[in-house]
Amino acid sequence: MPRCAVCGKRYRGVSCPRCEGTHAPGRSDYPGELAWSNGLRFTKTPDGFAVAGRGSCRDLYLVIPSFHKGKPVTGIETEAFSSSEKLKSVTIPGTVKVIGDNLFSKCVNLSSVTLSPGTVAIGNYAFSGCGALSVVKLPAGIKSVGRNAFSGCVKLTSVSVPASVETIGDKAFADCHALRGVYIDDVEAWCKIPFKKDDASPLHYGHRLYLMGEPLEELNIPYGIKALGHFAFAGCTTIKSVYLPDTVRGIGQSAFEGCTSLEKVCFPSGLTAIRAEAFSSCTSLKSVKLPAGLKAVEERVFERCRSLENVQIPDGVTMIGEKAFWGCGVKCLKLPESLSQIGAEAFYGCAELKSVSIPKGVKVLRRGTFRFCVKLKTVSVGDGCVTIETDAFTGCSELEYVILPISLVTVSHNAFSSCTALKRIYYLGDKREWDAVKKEESLRKTPTYFYSEKKPGIAGRYWCLTDGEPVPWDSE
Repeated sequence: MPRCAVCGKRYRGVSCPRCEGTHAPGRSDYPGELAWSNGLRFTKTPDGFAVAGRGSCRDLYLVIPSFHKGKPVTGIETEAFSSSEKLKSVTIPGTVKVIGDNLFSKCVNLSSVTLSPGTVAIGNYAFSGCGALSVVKLPAGIKSVGRNAFSGCVKLTSVSVPASVETIGDKAFADCHALRGVYIDDVEAWCKIPFKKDDASPLHYGHRLYLMGEPLEELNIPYGIKALGHFAFAGCTTIKSVYLPDTVRGIGQSAFEGCTSLEKVCFPSGLTAIRAEAFSSCTSLKSVKLPAGLKAVEERVFERCRSLENVQIPDGVTMIGEKAFWGCGVKCLKLPESLSQIGAEAFYGCAELKSVSIPKGVKVLRRGTFRFCVKLKTVSVGDGCVTIETDAFTGCSELEYVILPISLVTVSHNAFSSCTALKRIYYLGDKREWDAVKKEESLRKTPTYFYSEKKPGIAGRYWCLTDGEPVPWDSE
């Protein structure tokens, strides 16, 4: 143990707890030595001293002193130790409030960093490129982590984030591919961190989230939280269920994207917004009951949720965004009558979907809306639809019939391409009106039946509705 140069007594730690004096200098070229590094270069500051550089110090295990000449060491100048390739360890006292930009960047052999309570911020690129660093434990009281602070720390395996952290900058943990765990002690505090991009969060690479040391499997969002921020839990593979309190009104973009173990989500009745990609690639999610207050299912919200079989969309939803249910396992789909817009490829590749009825408020069926729904057998397009765009039903190889409305003006090229099982078109108008519809050649060759409530007395193809199903008159 080092000896305090002021009181003469030995102590454990970096500074003497009795007087915070400067202990006798000693070398620190091995991990067990905690003697403050000797020979560092200092500059005066208004409140004490700042470390300006290595000076004559060649320690591999660097210990920054908390005091110099009786005054506190409150800072370390920018890039003071950048590219110190032989440096293996650094201990920084709590008197240093800010770890500056690029301070230890490209210290390729730096394997250990010890930060102390009192430090409140880590600057941009502060530890970027420290390829040997394996563990980061942010100290209690720290508030911000800068942009690219730990980017390129390719051997980093775990990060501990205290409740005091308020901001984490873009790409703070970019390319930390070895991350295996993120440790927190407060869910509410974590929910309040405003991630602007996915790679700002250590979960983007770490995947496994631990609360008080235990894997977080059942996520209970604390009462009082009004919104979950963008990317809040994106990439977390430990979460299996999510319970949201009545106070939550919004779920941010990609908030749960890539939560591959997530099976159940309980939405509160007051939820009004679910942003783009919020549950994208939640491959274990099986059932979703969306709340009554929701007005829109934004783009890619449930994209690639391949196990999602049951979706309940409430009346009141007016818009389903582009690729909202792309690649889902939906078997049964009831679209609300309030719906007025369906985005391109909204149900692309829903390979288990067998039947769909489009509400009358939807005027345009966008490009690829139901493309490659290979088990889709029946389609009813509501009266009000004007245009069916290219590839809307391309590759629906088991589609047997489609009901088309009298409002239809245009069926674009390849709208029904590769629908090899299509046997009948049931049109709600007469032959003259059907001939006026702009359509592709393949539809002209498909047998078309014209609506008649009563059995017509003339020859031709006609149909009616019986118990909600289209029935050709000529088959009776």
